[in-house]
Amino acid sequence: MIDITSGRDCLLGLFLFLSYFGADQSQVGRYLAGASVTESRLGLIFNGLLKIPMQFIILYIGILVFMFYQFNQPPLIHNQSLWDRAMKTEQATKLDSLDTSYDKLFGEKREQSVALAQAIRTDDQIQIDEIRGKVQQLESEGRQMRNSAKDLVQRQRVSAAAIMILCSSIS
Repeated sequence: MIDITSGRDCLLGLFLFLSYFGADQSQVGRYLAGASVTESRLGLIFNGLLKIPMQFIILYIGILVFMFYQFNQPPLIHNQSLWDRAMKTEQATKLDSLDTSYDKLFGEKREQSVALAQAIRTDDQIQIDEIRGKVQQLESEGRQMRNSAKDLVQRQRVSAAAIMILCSSIS
């Protein structure tokens, strides 16, 4: 017996497949560029055989980047020039304090991530659930810190823009 959600998903997948291989310009170009029907079919088969592994490679790269940032600290603000400018304003002490707190928080998250990896290796489900909750909580706190830093940098940018507008209107 087919589950109704599986049937629905298969139908949606069929439409997605048909839209890509039947209406996508690159695919239609493959149909039309073949000297014969056999050549067109061969081109589509090779495209299908190359496209699926390529998608897995792209997904694998995304997983690797995600795992890299679980154990290596990303910057509080990724735009270094904005960070440098903000550190020259009155927001510098707040940002410096936030950066120090973020460093400590990430150190704790890294320790918990290592403990989570160890719990997964030993297949201790109770410990996995407990540590996963801690990691999620620390990730949420880190996200709040990054948002606070973004707000501080944004306030600095808005005040600098207001000063520039004021100066240009005076002259």
